Amino acid sequence: MNHIGRILRAVREARGLSRQQVARRLGYGSVRKGVRRLALIEATGAVKSDLLVMLLEVLQLDLACFEDMAECLYLSGRFPPIPPVAVEA
Repeated sequence: MNHIGRILRAVREARGLSRQQVARRLGYGSVRKGVRRLALIEATGAVKSDLLVMLLEVLQLDLACFEDMAECLYLSGRFPPIPPVAVEA
């Protein structure tokens, strides 16, 4: 698993979301197909930019934070803390 896949999986799990839930929120007509696609993304990190943006939205993680996490993981080899979900007042 590479850095992108590791981060996406860790954030998904920290948010308490299953792959099925993420696939539904992404709007996959076939949840099975969505789950397979998410598993592939988490395993390889290969994801198109438009899908990455949608995934980050579903995971409630902004792009700048995601980039910071990837850089931290790449440079230090240590997994960065996962930011909490912002609660709207």
